[in-house]
Amino acid sequence: MLDRQTEIIAHFIGAFNQTTEKLAARQDYDAFRAARLSEPDAGDLLTVEIRVSSDYALEGYGPGLNFDAPPPLPPEAPWLPVAQMPDRILPDLGLLPPPSYKDAPGIDLPVMTPPPNFYLLLDPPGSVITITAQVNTLVDQDVLVNRPFEMPPELLGSYGPEASAAKLTLLAEAGDALSVATPELGTSAADHAGMLIDAMEELDPQAVGDGVEAALFRASPIQPVPEPVSEDEGETVEAVPAPPLLGPGFDGSPVINGVLAEAIPETLKERLESRNAEDETEDGGDIPGIVEVEDEAAGTVSGQSAEPVPIEITQSLETGDNLALNQYQAAHEWIDAPVIAVAGSAQSLSLISQVNVMRDQDLTDVSAPGLISAAALPADPASQAVNAASFTQEANPAQFLDLDIPGGEKMVGLVRIEGDVTVDNHLTQVNAISDGDLVSYEFGPYQTEITMGGNAAVNLETLLEYGMKFDVILIGGDLIEIAQIEQINVLLDDDLILSDPPMGETAGGSALVQSHDNLLWNEASLTKIGIDAQMEMSARFQATLDKLADLAEGERGATPSGAAFDAVKELFDDPLLAGLDALRVLWIEGDLIVRDTLTQINLLDDADLVSVGGGGPEGIAVETGDNILGNVAGLTVAGVDSTIMAGEGVYSDAVIWQAGMLDEGPPGLGIGNGLENGQGHGNGNGNGALASEAVVFLADGMIEARPNYDDEDFQTGPGSQGVAHGAGASLDALHGVLA
Repeated sequence: MLDRQTEIIAHFIGAFNQTTEKLAARQDYDAFRAARLSEPDAGDLLTVEIRVSSDYALEGYGPGLNFDAPPPLPPEAPWLPVAQMPDRILPDLGLLPPPSYKDAPGIDLPVMTPPPNFYLLLDPPGSVITITAQVNTLVDQDVLVNRPFEMPPELLGSYGPEASAAKLTLLAEAGDALSVATPELGTSAADHAGMLIDAMEELDPQAVGDGVEAALFRASPIQPVPEPVSEDEGETVEAVPAPPLLGPGFDGSPVINGVLAEAIPETLKERLESRNAEDETEDGGDIPGIVEVEDEAAGTVSGQSAEPVPIEITQSLETGDNLALNQYQAAHEWIDAPVIAVAGSAQSLSLISQVNVMRDQDLTDVSAPGLISAAALPADPASQAVNAASFTQEANPAQFLDLDIPGGEKMVGLVRIEGDVTVDNHLTQVNAISDGDLVSYEFGPYQTEITMGGNAAVNLETLLEYGMKFDVILIGGDLIEIAQIEQINVLLDDDLILSDPPMGETAGGSALVQSHDNLLWNEASLTKIGIDAQMEMSARFQATLDKLADLAEGERGATPSGAAFDAVKELFDDPLLAGLDALRVLWIEGDLIVRDTLTQINLLDDADLVSVGGGGPEGIAVETGDNILGNVAGLTVAGVDSTIMAGEGVYSDAVIWQAGMLDEGPPGLGIGNGLENGQGHGNGNGNGALASEAVVFLADGMIEARPNYDDEDFQTGPGSQGVAHGAGASLDALHGVLA
């Protein structure tokens, strides 16, 4: 190692040599550049003569056809003047005066234009069905062992792959029971509506099990049309329709964990940005023991200071930091009209169901001779579970087809659909992650940073659909509108953290063990553009629906007959369409179905077994939590303000359901700690068990190579890590526990 003065001289000599070589190379380069800049001799111009010869010569074109010109037309015969005609052509009978041929009689006929076509055929709207399934299954069960793992005997049935699989199954079943599940793929819209109505009627926040917090917000989005306001007798002023007051939770303000709020916090965004932030590169001046020296010849150079710098050793172990994220954004404006008449029933159902289920019961002996709950550590950040939902309705007045037809005529554009018109979007997003790690590690007196976990599973989907608009929609069947969003987060983070000696806290007071700080996040927004209102079926619309139904039985084909046009033309006499000269009408013989079904589920098993020993004077930092489970969904159903008339009535219901079950208390020694006794299964509203089914994908991998404590590789002997330093079971080199 050179001293400071010798190193400066060495840099100076090197800089001098480089300058000398640069000047020598400059002389050679200048001569080369001067040669290139001299004017080159152009020389003689290149002359190229091109001669083309061919053995073939073109001849005159002879088509082989003879054209005989027709003879010229004869000259036009001259018109004789009236004056040259005889005075009398017919004999004078004495009955009528002789005609006069001096002036030809004039005939004045009106100019007639062809009548316009007042019956037009419109292009038919299509149906759209999308089915999207995104499933991520990730198993990352790591094993790091360089010393025997001491398992307290009374915890053998509560920790490990088999116990984690049983716990996760119970948690998933609880999440399914608390949620309003979406139906199976292939369920008809009518059956779906019936099941959804029954499930929403049974929702009761007071009926859930112990340890479960639930909130319910409910409203009826389709309100009756306001009655006209009468000022004086004989004078009626129509009321201006206003957006209905649906009550709290349905005016665009978010609902967060059952409480109205002004805005949704950016907790998830901040956590994701913090997780993805790149480490800043340290400058040389920030490295301990390095100084910068300014020199005119060599510039700025760095060297080691003569003073000794104490070495700081960082020793850490991270086994969490997993990310499971589902995100969906959809908007569609497929089909709508300001006036909708339904022969059957009209149903509009909207549901946002959000459930968070978390079990985060950690055991540690870092600050006591016996095992305690990690939640007792005051500096360990607590886990969070957030349900955020918003329901918004926005007015969008309709613009009718404004045509001015002279003569008081009416124009009708009609399209006939013999079956159903369907807009059905079905999406399923599932993330199933198993990250149960086993670590039994002896730290030495050197820098050691161990990271296990850090997995990420992300599902992303966007959807945009555009369709057609009409002035009137006539439906011979039913109108069914369903918008259902289901979000479930299930986290199992039961960690067992053992240390020898106990780690306690650092000198600054920060906890060396952080086993919580998890985030469960559900965020959903449902926006409906166009406010619907209901009114009684008018006699004119009912008569038109009856006539069209009779015509549908006797006529086949997509082209409407003249009788259908005549029946629709009578709608101009209805007060809703007064003053219009043209209509675009959609006639659907079947049902009109608009359905959006969204399911987002995150399952994470992060139950770790950690045993550490040794380490430096600052202790070993252990982090086993910091997981993020996020579901984010945005759905926009766009249309226009509509008046709906249904022969069998109109039913509308909108529900926001939020439930959460967080278990961070002192753990018991059983697998379920109360879950097997029915906690979280209070309402039983689930129509499916998708979360429970997703556990099956993980269970096989979690317990495929479960430990056999009677095997010779797992010798049982006295250990120093039992409860109150009692006896323990030794698991040495568990390479087959969590493969």
